Amino acid sequence: MNQQIHGAPILRATDVTVTIDSNRILEAVTLDIVEGELLALVGPNGAGKSTMLGVLSGDLSPTSGSVTLEGRALSSFSHLELARRRSVLTQENHVSFAFTVADVVEMGRSPWVKTPQLADDDAAIDDALRTADVEHLVTRHYGSLSGGEKARVSLARVLAQRTTIVFLDEPTAALDLRHQEEVMRAAAQLAASGRAVVVVVHDLSLAAAYASRVALIAGGQLDAVGTPAEVFTAERIERVYGLAVEIVERGGRPVILPLRY
Repeated sequence: MNQQIHGAPILRATDVTVTIDSNRILEAVTLDIVEGELLALVGPNGAGKSTMLGVLSGDLSPTSGSVTLEGRALSSFSHLELARRRSVLTQENHVSFAFTVADVVEMGRSPWVKTPQLADDDAAIDDALRTADVEHLVTRHYGSLSGGEKARVSLARVLAQRTTIVFLDEPTAALDLRHQEEVMRAAAQLAASGRAVVVVVHDLSLAAAYASRVALIAGGQLDAVGTPAEVFTAERIERVYGLAVEIVERGGRPVILPLRY
């Protein structure tokens, strides 16, 4: 399926294969990431979504294939160079010491120490706290928070980093309904402002509601990529997930409803 990309890719993965302990996790995946787009990575459990995110972000090296950022091999960037170009929200949000929420969010600004962007610290942190809805938690110790609160604070740290590319691995997993919508809305707004945003998400209707494009990964391979309406067909979802669904349209976007007998 045609990727239907609008604009030149800032990040390109070509024929990426990842093998871990003799297990083929990803196989020959080619995918472009474009500024101004929200790309949702979807697929069943164990499909390879988080592995793909790790490869795209530079946190995991592919066994074969290549990844380039701005036309340059991703592996050639230093950790600091990457931290100034892309930010990453992982599934695991561990903080070892008794940091406050304010401390954790401020960590997102560390790549900009000794640069002119340091002057943006206060505004970046304030915007991130507000967007993630954690302003009221700033004095709390991170370890005292609920799982959902920790997830939102970790998101605020990523937002405060203010990078051109943003990677979010299951940012809605621990959140209630309202905060799921707010996080995806914030991701879409980042893309609308010109950033490239890649989100791993399990809720297909949530992905369909906010994504510019969807990449469906199944069995380590790229099964389909395109607009939500192109990718989310009842036949494809039943084949990949083993579940019969009905597709209805709301506001020009598909909503996926499992058929319950």
